[in-house]
Amino acid sequence: MSNTPRAWLVTGCSTGLGRALVQALISRGERVFATARNLEQLSDLVGGHDNATALKLDVTSAEDIKAAAAAAEKAGGVDVLVNNAGPIVATEPRCRPSGPRSTDADLRPLDHTLSVFSSCAFEDIVQ
Repeated sequence: MSNTPRAWLVTGCSTGLGRALVQALISRGERVFATARNLEQLSDLVGGHDNATALKLDVTSAEDIKAAAAAAEKAGGVDVLVNNAGPIVATEPRCRPSGPRSTDADLRPLDHTLSVFSSCAFEDIVQ
């Protein structure tokens, strides 16, 4: 693993997984662009850290996407994108429960997605 900090852009940093990931990245010395629809929710997260920048980003807004991309590019670009914004909604037929109760088979695609995400995004951080 290189000692050179990577630049991460993480969406959905107001709460939960995105917020926890940004906290870990900041403490590791990585460069972080933390995003949320409401910048006020990020002030305590990035405040006082030279390696963290808060960006307003509603991932459903083309204007916000362009502005966040331009700001990140101006600051040197992004090495890693973690698209964490929004709720997980199973809408594809292969993910949709077949009846009133979900079975393990119904949830396997979601489990695989989360497993891939966790192994890719967190493996370097926790070691």
